[in-house]
Amino acid sequence: RERIFRLFVEAVGAVTPGVTVRLLEPGEPGVGEVVEVATPDAEFGRMVVEDPGGALSEVDRARCRNAIRMLAVVLEDISRAERLATENARLDAAVAAGTVELRRSLDESEDLYHNAPCGYHSLDPEGVYSRVNDTELRWLGYTHEDLVGKVRFADLLTPESREAFPRVFAALEAQGSVQDVELELVRRNIPFVKYGGL
Repeated sequence: RERIFRLFVEAVGAVTPGVTVRLLEPGEPGVGEVVEVATPDAEFGRMVVEDPGGALSEVDRARCRNAIRMLAVVLEDISRAERLATENARLDAAVAAGTVELRRSLDESEDLYHNAPCGYHSLDPEGVYSRVNDTELRWLGYTHEDLVGKVRFADLLTPESREAFPRVFAALEAQGSVQDVELELVRRNIPFVKYGGL
């Protein structure tokens, strides 16, 4: 802001030799024409136009007053930009803090999902694993890479459970949940494991 005041004063001095424009200190009386450097939203001080030799015509004085008013508008724009930059910095910091907290919550949720004492999984509409927790993987002897996107849940069922599964899966799709269903899953290299997770 001080630099803009200085440039303005230098510009006026270059255009009208013998005429001085300067920013008044707070409470300082001005000798000459005093103009408020202000907009409806902000005040930036007072400037005085000193014309000891009477070099300025009334038209020049009016132009000087208008230039000072335009200076106030420029300063208001700068102040507004500074306020926006400060607010943006505050919002960026809040978003960063919120992102850290969200990441922590998601990590905690993932940890609870994967280390739950029971098996959890999600299936796509074709019944293929789209997500599975570590507990169920340990029970079955598989890895995420073995199952997710590759294996249908029904393909891991014993023959008896495989017969009942289409009916259970249809009820699950229609109702969103099923209760008291027990299915037997075949573990990798082990005969079978009972699964009561639906």
